[in-house]
Amino acid sequence: MQQPPSQPPFADARQGMGLLILLTRAWSDSFLVFLRTGFGSRFQGMAPVGAFLLMVFWTLLFMGEGHDPMPMKIFILSYLAVNGCHQAAALWRKIRRIPDEEHSRYCGYPRLLKNFPRFSETTIKVRIEPIFVCLTGCVLWTINVPLGLYFICGSFCMNASVSLVENWHREQALRVHDQMIEQQQMSERIREFRERRF
Repeated sequence: MQQPPSQPPFADARQGMGLLILLTRAWSDSFLVFLRTGFGSRFQGMAPVGAFLLMVFWTLLFMGEGHDPMPMKIFILSYLAVNGCHQAAALWRKIRRIPDEEHSRYCGYPRLLKNFPRFSETTIKVRIEPIFVCLTGCVLWTINVPLGLYFICGSFCMNASVSLVENWHREQALRVHDQMIEQQQMSERIREFRERRF
């Protein structure tokens, strides 16, 4: 009797974490198109599809509970229109062969930076934008529960998504820093080896 091939340890945890990252990315993307401008040409990828499916699922989730789906539908249409403008701008830059000013996966310039010039771009993305979305959700909650709850949950996803990216950048910087130190140490050893030899 053949035994099933064993999965590597933590394979399920990795898959679960991947799905969680996909969910937070899709949820936060439904707000980023309103809050930021100047995305890199490759930033969005498949996130708009995930965001659209999530919003449709969210609307259907609350339809049978007596909540008015119209505000959520208006938000979905607004998202599609604004995202379409971003996609059209990216396509126009590609057709005109205008290079990206930032990294091709740049997550956009925060519009709120104009209102909070003393904060850094990272602080706006990690703290101010999620707070803004959460407060907007609290106000919308009084008007329409599904839309308000979508905003509140989305604010936590925004914070998680940006924090994951910032942690990844920090890890990359630490890795490069460590490699530089290792290269310096290796260079010193090679120099010592050559001096002893000659």
